[in-house]
Amino acid sequence: MKTAAVVTVTNGKRMEELLKCTSSIFHQTYPVTHYILCDGDFYSFERVREHCVNSKVCYWAMPIGWLS
Repeated sequence: MKTAAVVTVTNGKRMEELLKCTSSIFHQTYPVTHYILCDGDFYSFERVREHCVNSKVCYWAMPIGWLS
């Protein structure tokens, strides 16, 4: 069976909105893998990883906006 992938980029500062987003993603009828790319400070990454246990959370050391 095919699955969808959703990538969410966050700095981890607005946890309430991130949890709403994650909940919405996992309540879809189609199977999905959710990836969260967290840039910014490591403390925020740890909080995101604690709260979003069904998602694959990765840490990016520098703000993603700097890549352009």
